[in-house]
Amino acid sequence: MAAGEGGAIVSNDEKFIEACFSYANCGRVRGGKWYQHDFLGGNFRLNSMAASLLYVQIESIEKDMNIRDRNKKKLDRALSEIEGITPLIEYDKTTRSANHLYLSRYDDKKFHGIPRIKFFEAMRAEGIYIYEGYTPLYRENLFILNEDEYPWLNRKNFKTLHLPVTERIASEQAIWMKQTHLLGDEADIRDIINAFEKVTTVMRSEPGLFN
Repeated sequence: MAAGEGGAIVSNDEKFIEACFSYANCGRVRGGKWYQHDFLGGNFRLNSMAASLLYVQIESIEKDMNIRDRNKKKLDRALSEIEGITPLIEYDKTTRSANHLYLSRYDDKKFHGIPRIKFFEAMRAEGIYIYEGYTPLYRENLFILNEDEYPWLNRKNFKTLHLPVTERIASEQAIWMKQTHLLGDEADIRDIINAFEKVTTVMRSEPGLFN
């Protein structure tokens, strides 16, 4: 469920909810005295406009999740048949994914070395917006430029940190698609599959078009 900035946490663990309330509400305690702060928290309180947007979605969340689950399975089956495109494998079956993103991997070796950005451009030309997602977090300025502001980082040299798998996935392989693509009907999912099949087929048969 989305409501702009902010969100909601649902749990049947009362202690956990108490801690969440305090953390998001300046460290205050539910049922406590006026201006009673027992914990270190921040002002992360949801505003009334965002809350109203969020509240009505409680009625539709199960339906929306079922649609995303169903469409993800269709995409997984179809894209698994395309050599060079690998849908994300879910190993944890004990929890249910919200599928707020649809993730897969691109292997340029299967497409004559055509870089991922060319694949993105071709897919977008077909009306399917896919993108690269996050860069490695340890490349952010927080870890590289502002070490004095965060003393717990001083003993770690993130400038020289090299995680080759993370960097390869982030810079060459990751394909991200927003969850709104999973909320369409049968025809919408077929359009996505057709675009993947069309673009990858042409990349394999006519790679010169992508140079």
